Amino acid sequence: MKAMKTKMLIFVFLLGITDLFAQTLYVPGTIVKGKNASYYCSTKYEILIKVNNVNNVDTTTTMYYDDGTVVPHYVGLGGTIETKIEDLVRVFQEALTQEEREMLKGKIGYLLIVNVVTDKQGNTLEITFRLRNYDPVMTKFDPDRLYQLEQNLKKVLKLNPSKADSSIKNMKYFLPISYKDLK
Repeated sequence: MKAMKTKMLIFVFLLGITDLFAQTLYVPGTIVKGKNASYYCSTKYEILIKVNNVNNVDTTTTMYYDDGTVVPHYVGLGGTIETKIEDLVRVFQEALTQEEREMLKGKIGYLLIVNVVTDKQGNTLEITFRLRNYDPVMTKFDPDRLYQLEQNLKKVLKLNPSKADSSIKNMKYFLPISYKDLK
C-alpha cells in the first residue's frame, strides 16, 4: 500500500513538472525576460498575443507625419515591400528546430504576423510579433531565441518608400509568415 502511494506521488510530481515546462511563456500582461532581450505581451483580440521588445518605442499601428499630425488610416503607403515571403519563411525556418518545424507544418491557418516599423529610407527599426495564443511553438519560444529571430528578420525586411511617403515619420506595415509555407 505504501509503495502504491509513493508511486502515485512520484507520478503526480512528474505530471506537475511536465506541465510546468510545457506552459505558455507569452501571457498577456506579462514581461518575459531573457539574457539579450525582454518582451512585453499584450492582446487586442482574444485569439492573438502581441509580443514586442520592451525597448521598442513605436508600438502602435498609428503613423504620423513629420509635423505630428496623424496619417489617416485610408492613406496607404505608396512604396513597395522589397522583402520576399520566401526570405521571411527561410529566416523563420532557420530559427526553428526540426521538431518545431514538424509541429508547425501541418498547422494550416496558423501564422506569425510580423509588424514592422521603418525609418524614412525603409530600413527596419522595430518589429512586433503577433501569434496565436495557442501556437504550440511560438508561445513557448525562448525570449533569447525570439530576439535572435527579430535580429535576423531585421536584416531581410526592407521597404522601398515612395516620394509620397517622405513626410511620414515612421512607416509601418506587416507581413505574415504562414506555417503552410514551411518545408
